[in-house]
Amino acid sequence: MPLEKRFGYLSKGMKKKLLLIISLSPHPKLLLFDEPISDLDPKAKYDVVEELIRAKEEWAPAIFFSSHNISELSELSEKVIFIDQGQIIQNDRKINLLSKWKKIHIIDDKILNFSGFNDIIHSRYLRGNTREIIVNNYSDKIIKEIREKSRARIDVFDMNLEQIFLESIKEK
Repeated sequence: MPLEKRFGYLSKGMKKKLLLIISLSPHPKLLLFDEPISDLDPKAKYDVVEELIRAKEEWAPAIFFSSHNISELSELSEKVIFIDQGQIIQNDRKINLLSKWKKIHIIDDKILNFSGFNDIIHSRYLRGNTREIIVNNYSDKIIKEIREKSRARIDVFDMNLEQIFLESIKEK
């Protein structure tokens, strides 16, 4: 941090770093951030995230942040609240969201009706004979039920927080 420069002459990244240092220095119990890594270059983003992780480990403050960079801040998150147009659409621990939301690909799909599957958010054909279904309460029971109705090949994929957010707003 160049000590001879006035705050107004610092780059956006340097300003954010300085403000982070100032906000962390008294070891507060609560930190509130709005877009903490927006407008930062990759190295500055890394530095800011590392400092927040260090703060969590050293004195365990509660850290609240709002961000459009869902994936870049997900490693800091323990609990996630998604808000769309002023409405809370998801409010859960990150680990729960990541374990419940899955993308399932059914290849050579012969199931025409998914009406008995309550946890399916949506179903669509991707290419040729591959159907993708998105579920928000995944369990092995879903795969077992699909296998009872079809001999299709089934692949299950994890979803990241950004994908979960996008599917959640489709669900509304």
